[in-house]
Amino acid sequence: MRSTMSKSAKFHKSIVYILALYLGTSIVLLGVICSVMYHKGLQNLKASQVAQMRDDFMKIATILYEHNNVQKAKNELQSAIDTPFALVDSSGVILLSTIDDDLSTITQRIAKEPIARVGEKLFVDHRFLRHIPPPSQKLPKKIFHYVDSLHIRVILQGYNIDDTLPLPFFSHPPTQLDLAFIDIPKEVRKLKVEILLYFAIAIVLMGIIAYYLTRLALTPIREKIQALERFIKDSTHEINTPLSVILMSVQTFDTSNLSESNLTKLQHIKLSAQNLNHLYQNLIFLNFYQGKGVLQQIDMQGLVERRLEYFSALFAQKSLTIIKDLAPAFLYANYDEIVILLDNLLSNAMKYNTKGGSISIKLCKLESTFTLIITDSGYGLESSQIEQIFTRYTRYHESQGGFGIGLCLVKEIATRYGITISVESEVGKGTRFCLSWQ
Repeated sequence: MRSTMSKSAKFHKSIVYILALYLGTSIVLLGVICSVMYHKGLQNLKASQVAQMRDDFMKIATILYEHNNVQKAKNELQSAIDTPFALVDSSGVILLSTIDDDLSTITQRIAKEPIARVGEKLFVDHRFLRHIPPPSQKLPKKIFHYVDSLHIRVILQGYNIDDTLPLPFFSHPPTQLDLAFIDIPKEVRKLKVEILLYFAIAIVLMGIIAYYLTRLALTPIREKIQALERFIKDSTHEINTPLSVILMSVQTFDTSNLSESNLTKLQHIKLSAQNLNHLYQNLIFLNFYQGKGVLQQIDMQGLVERRLEYFSALFAQKSLTIIKDLAPAFLYANYDEIVILLDNLLSNAMKYNTKGGSISIKLCKLESTFTLIITDSGYGLESSQIEQIFTRYTRYHESQGGFGIGLCLVKEIATRYGITISVESEVGKGTRFCLSWQ
């Protein structure tokens, strides 16, 4: 978990988070830009369609004028005009139609407004198109006067591109419009594909660039972290030898000829060495433990007794009263890890206790569940602080020292072996840790 592979995974995870944030904002921005481009493209298609319909109307008007008769102009109109259209007289009779839909409803709607939308189709009256200036020279007015004299309505069919976008009304002639016949549905599909393609290419390119920029930016930080890890590892191993010598020497020291003053000094050395050893064990577990220890059936009653004996000198230094109620209990786990778990709970109960206070340790079994309860009479915590006590480097009593890693290790080990932890605390009355397992 704390191996080089794990730390490398965390480094890559950081890159993923940064990329996700960067690409997330980029996707939103590109989405807005592509949406604007798409709607602009639709507007251009509408402009092209209206220009095409206007051009077709002008052809129809010219052909009608040249033949001077609707019946004579039918054949040429059907062959010359690509856009579906219809000629309807003032009484509603259809004179000519290349529109497949039923015109009865359409003509009724056209009579009220010059534009009618029916599903994907759009029907436009020539009265609307006559107000749109042509891209080139206007037709002679006599042609339009002739069409007006026929009292017919010219209805042209188009494609309803988007109801939310109004039809363009040109205040000046449109430029660079392809007035050849336009397959609007095909052009809309083409526009969508182009926008999506541009969007995908932009995201891929931005993702690649962002990935290499992120790696480039984080590489110096990674190198510093690796150097710091090597320093901690080397320093920790260097501490191990002299610390072991100090602990062994203190335990085997001949105290028979020592004065009371020297005995007190030796006791201080022993306490300091135990504190240093506790910190050393936490650092080893935090930085180098691989989680591959041997699992065994642990006698929790005996283990608690031994750890209380180990901390006895520290408890005595603060004049703490130890209240024990230990029943037989067992836990299948790694012995060294459970020692670290107990040591951190007992160390906290001692460290954050008041001088002359008490620590209660209860170990029992209720049905199939084992329970270990450690209660101190110390400073206690606010309810809002309890939620964060298992977070690494969290500290609420700066005067007591420490690095804020003990309870983080407790939570990590407990989770590994399915141990449930609950915490109760009240300011000025102490804290209660309850561990349960089966």
